[in-house]
Amino acid sequence: MQATYSHVRARRPGSFAERGAVVPFEAPALFAARVRADERRGLVMLLSNFAENGSVYVVPWGEAPRVLAVHGSDKALHGAIGEARASTPQAVRAVVRRVTGRVDKDGERALVRDIQTRLLGGILRDVGLDLALLGGNRHDARVAALLRMAASRIGPAAVDLLRRTESLAGDLLPLGLPGTLGPMRQLHQDVVSFERHLRRRGETASVEAKPYYHSMMRAAADAIGSAEAWLSVIDKAVAGLAVSPAGWAEERCRIRDGVDRLAWILDGWEPMLDRYAAYLERRDQVFHERELALVAALAPLLPADALPAR
Repeated sequence: MQATYSHVRARRPGSFAERGAVVPFEAPALFAARVRADERRGLVMLLSNFAENGSVYVVPWGEAPRVLAVHGSDKALHGAIGEARASTPQAVRAVVRRVTGRVDKDGERALVRDIQTRLLGGILRDVGLDLALLGGNRHDARVAALLRMAASRIGPAAVDLLRRTESLAGDLLPLGLPGTLGPMRQLHQDVVSFERHLRRRGETASVEAKPYYHSMMRAAADAIGSAEAWLSVIDKAVAGLAVSPAGWAEERCRIRDGVDRLAWILDGWEPMLDRYAAYLERRDQVFHERELALVAALAPLLPADALPAR
């Protein structure tokens, strides 16, 4: 027995704001649900492919618990997002961290310290100081040694530089640096691996399944291309930072805007990858194709103005 689901389609959003931000609810019925700001209703919930027909259902945020029977931890998260009026990936991430407590504080502190050490190392290399020559692995000791050496070259500016790099390291925490993977860089790499997997699977897929692999592959390729363009912007801005505070405010704004843009570009890919991984575990052929169609319908499409140049 065969079943085809070629009627499942996804519409390209007009903007990131229109697409909304994914909220990681636990209930299967709310999988990949999004929150979007709405002029009349404040916030609305978007349910993609809710009836398995490719349509997006829009529910006023305040009505969702009653209409969709939101319970338990999902209800707490729903309420917190409503109170915070969170409608961007970064804002949703902040609420999720606060409500769920799923934060590896020690790991984050270690990552911030590593980012700051790398920032200092890159900046002070321009005045003839090389972090690699200091030896040792402890962050505090290496930074202290570096600053003692820097003080002899740049004077009181060393203390101000420590403050500036610490603040910037916090901004870069979701992303990290090329040698220090934050969550977003890791997700970008995961999408790159996913696109390669889809390309291989698509080559041997059935005629019925090929369109689904192709649509997911194109969505992944668009996200990869757009993300890489913004990663380049951010990395160049970081590489251009100097000891002098001149230009730091502008570059920090550029970096923060870039991180926010990357959050939008990659938003929705984590649940997409999770859903596809679950799909691979299925064995029934009919369910296989049905699930593949539903997964393909969840691929996060970029707005036209965010598509990479071809």
